[in-house]
Amino acid sequence: MGANLANADFTEANLYKVILGFIVGIPKSLPNGWMLSIEGIFFCSYGADLRTANLTNVTILWIGINSS
Repeated sequence: MGANLANADFTEANLYKVILGFIVGIPKSLPNGWMLSIEGIFFCSYGADLRTANLTNVTILWIGINSS
């Protein structure tokens, strides 16, 4: 089971080099340029540590874009 990130606000978060995968729930927001897979199990962007991620057949759901 992964981390439950339902409704988490990551707008200003620095996720550089964070190991990401097996996420539970959909966060409220992501940092600018970050993406969440449609399956809701991976974040990805420049600087994400996806060395252990199996991204076969993963589809991108949305990209965090700040309007500020």
